[in-house]
Amino acid sequence: MNFNGVPYELIKRSDTWAVFSVQGDRRYEVLRIYILPKYYDRVWWQNFPERETVSGEGQFMRDGSKFFSSEQQALDYFNKLISLV
Repeated sequence: MNFNGVPYELIKRSDTWAVFSVQGDRRYEVLRIYILPKYYDRVWWQNFPERETVSGEGQFMRDGSKFFSSEQQALDYFNKLISLV
C-alpha cells in the first residue's frame, strides 16, 4: 500500500488502531483508524459505501498517532492504546 508515494506495510491492527512499517522498516507508525459513513454525492450522483481511513496530516499526533524508529516501541505503544479501549 502507498500513501503519497511512500510504501506502507501493515504489521498489526485492531478495530481502531494500526501499526505500519514505513519505507521498508526505516520507521514505524501507529495510526488511528476512522470509519467514514456511507453517503450519496449529489454532484457525481453516486453512492459511496462505508469505508475506513487512517489519520491524515492534520490529525497526526493530535489523535494519538505517533511514529517510532523501533518496531518494538511501536508495538508497545499500540498495545497500550488498545488496552485503554
